[in-house]
Amino acid sequence: MQSIFKRKKIAKFNFRISFQHLMKLPKSGIILYISWKRGKKHKGETKKAFVKDKTAVWEEEIQFKGTLFKNSKGKYKKKFLELYIHEVVRDKKKKGEIGHISINLADFSSLQMEPHSEIRTFTVPLWGGHRMES
Repeated sequence: MQSIFKRKKIAKFNFRISFQHLMKLPKSGIILYISWKRGKKHKGETKKAFVKDKTAVWEEEIQFKGTLFKNSKGKYKKKFLELYIHEVVRDKKKKGEIGHISINLADFSSLQMEPHSEIRTFTVPLWGGHRMES
């Protein structure tokens, strides 16, 4: 008798994400931090960084485990890491979140399961039409 449930192909990964810097910010003299979320279990935030010469520097790293599922074509299904850029504001009425980017972790996962490392630069759109590079 054949099972009515098909076995899903899964793979477990150890993700390591480094936050280095944000450049070409719209202004200096502000304080920023990055919060991140991957599902319900994994979340956190960086230390606060002072923006000098329109650049914020962190040099921090996060690590978490993630499971990816393969679709019928053998490619991993999308699974996102959400990154939010926050400005520390004194006025509680103002919203501190100034930017957001979603990163598909499947784009960084080797189908051959070989350990590897990739460095990529992302452009993060900021609210108000500004952009910054990380």
